[in-house]
Amino acid sequence: KALESVDADIPNQPNSFELFGFDVIFDTDEKCWLIEVNSSPSLSCDSSLDSSIKGGLIVDTITLVDPVAYDRSAVSEVCKRRITHRKAGSLLEEDLCRILPDTMPRRNGEIPKRLGKFERIKLI
Repeated sequence: KALESVDADIPNQPNSFELFGFDVIFDTDEKCWLIEVNSSPSLSCDSSLDSSIKGGLIVDTITLVDPVAYDRSAVSEVCKRRITHRKAGSLLEEDLCRILPDTMPRRNGEIPKRLGKFERIKLI
């Protein structure tokens, strides 16, 4: 519900993601209370507990994002060609096949195959 309240203020960026930090506290009855939500939480580790929690978060985030391997030299060649030879028509598919020889990135809205320890939340 916390993110739903600001959904209109968070622009859709299909080529990126954002990490939010939720600060919570538990009372004596073990009820959880939301203190604040941080749009740019610190990932520094000042203790072994920090390292354990944030290290797992980073691993799970990279698993979820699932970056694809790409050919750096092909990226350089494609960029040079596009700068020097601005032809009419798009060679995007051809360029992507050169840069990403083994796979294509997920399409916008496609559910990742590996979620790590994340759980997909369905908005009502």
